[in-house]
Formats: sequence, structure tokens, C-alpha cells
Amino acid sequence: MRLVFLQLTLWIGSIVLSSCQNDGGFSSSDTKSKHQELKEQTDDTEQTEPEIEQLSRDTVSTISEPISVGGAFLSCSLPAEQEQVGSSWQLGCQLNETDELKDSESVSADFTWVDAEGTRHPMVIESFEQDTFQWALLADRIWRPAMVIEASIVFDDSSPIEFKADISLPERVNLELNLDFWLGGEPNNLTFGAQTGENCGEMGNSAYRLDHIERTSLASDQRARLNDAVCNLNKNALCRHSKSSTGELAWVLGDTQVSFEQALTACPQGYEFSMPLTENEWLAVSNLLDGVDGVYSVWIALDDRESEGIFTTSFKH
Repeated sequence: MRLVFLQLTLWIGSIVLSSCQNDGGFSSSDTKSKHQELKEQTDDTEQTEPEIEQLSRDTVSTISEPISVGGAFLSCSLPAEQEQVGSSWQLGCQLNETDELKDSESVSADFTWVDAEGTRHPMVIESFEQDTFQWALLADRIWRPAMVIEASIVFDDSSPIEFKADISLPERVNLELNLDFWLGGEPNNLTFGAQTGENCGEMGNSAYRLDHIERTSLASDQRARLNDAVCNLNKNALCRHSKSSTGELAWVLGDTQVSFEQALTACPQGYEFSMPLTENEWLAVSNLLDGVDGVYSVWIALDDRESEGIFTTSFKH
């Protein structure tokens, strides 16, 4: 019986060992094979990671990033010398503190100005001096020049760099005389007795123009309406709506006749003492004056009281 039990035990053990070898669960050779496979997979992973990291670095290095501009800033101004009638204001902008940009081989820019209502107006670049980073610009002529200028500037292959500047307005703007809009022989600063001369601008209707030609025998351009007059005469003020997109009339006359000094504050609410600055505005005001009975001439925001012969206007800031 003891022999039978021993044989039975050996037989069961043989079956268990054979089973383990067949399914791979406990075979020493299979265990070595699995370990080797796992190690090879690990080695592959370790070899792949640096390649991915290198690819990432290469990709980032090819991206065009904005160059550093340090403390560079934009400043813009409206020169005091301007045309009396024209389609554009002349402006100047300069980029300051540009030491880091001196070596730029190419510079391109877009300029926009933003008016009081937030409307954006594209500007024309008339000239550019790269040595000094100065631009001469033209902007659509509106009565009150916009206060903010925005610039998008590209240096070589950089991404656009955005700049913004509050425009500097002179206290008085010299409007160079365009004699096509002045009556024959005007302005002439005539002195009458104790009067100190004619230092304030007026604009007349068509009847006023014809009367001036008859009185002086001096020919005038068909558009001529301007004259210099004694400032203490009483006339209506020419008023322009401060916001042209409100649907209100762009031009009206002040309610009462006042001296030139009083005309500065004689306009209705929402309007300001003004003058036409473009051909279209000139035509609109001429039609307005020709359609009002009993008004031959009105004060416009133009005078040479500070310096004889230099006619200037001012803008509310």
C-alpha cells in the first residue's frame, strides 16, 4: 500500500509539472523569454523619447516670434502748417527708443486713426525715413482731428507689433491761404478810422460775392466766398455738428448776431464754431448760405488776430 501511494504521488506531480510547462505559466525558459521581450520594449521606449524631444525643439525654433522692442513707443503730432482746403490732414509719427530695431533690414507698417466716435480711418503713408523711424502720413480731413493713432509695424520677418499713440494737437493750426476761396484782393486788412484792422474771417453768400466784385472791380473765382472783416461787427456764427453720424444737420447758423469773440460760444448744443475744410463741405455751406434770407455773411472759425497775415483755427481738445 505504501508503494502504491508513492507511485500515485509521483504520477500526480508529473501531471502538474507537464501542465505548467505547456501553458507557459511556470516554465523557466518561457519566463526568460518574456523578460527579454519586456526589456526590449523598454529599450525601444527609451530610444524614442529623445527623438520626440528633439523634434519638439526643432518645431519651436522655426516659429516666427515677435522681436523684442524694449521701450520703443510711438508719438504722433499734427503739424501747425496745414492747407486751408484739402482732402487730408498731414500728420507725422515717429518710433522712439529704437536701439534694438536699428539693424532691421525692412520695415512695413499700417496706420489707422480712431475718431471721437470710435470710427477707424485708414491713413496713407506719404514717406518713411528708416534711419529715424519717421513717417509722414495723410488722414481723411475731418473738422476735429482724431485723438488716437494705431500702428501695426513689421520688422523684417517678425509678427506685427502693435503701437498706439495719443495725437498731439497744436493750440492753433495755421491754414495756408488758398486764394481760390477768397474774394478778389482779400484778405487785405483794411483799417477803418479807429478800427485796428480786419482780423476775423467771414464767408458770404453768392449775392455777397457779386456785390464785392461790383464794388471793387476785382474778379473772383466762382468758389470765392471769404473775406477778412473787423472783428467787432455782429454776424451769425457758422456751426458744425460735433458728431456727423447722429442724423442731425451737419451745418447750421447761430441764432443771434454776435461779435467774432462771442461767436466762439454762440453755437447750439451739440454744435461748435467751425469752417468748411474740404471741397464738399465748401459746397454744403455755400448752399446753406444761399438758402437763408437776410444773411449775407457769417463768421467762420478763422482769424489772424495773433499774427497778421497768418490765418489760424483751433480745435476743442
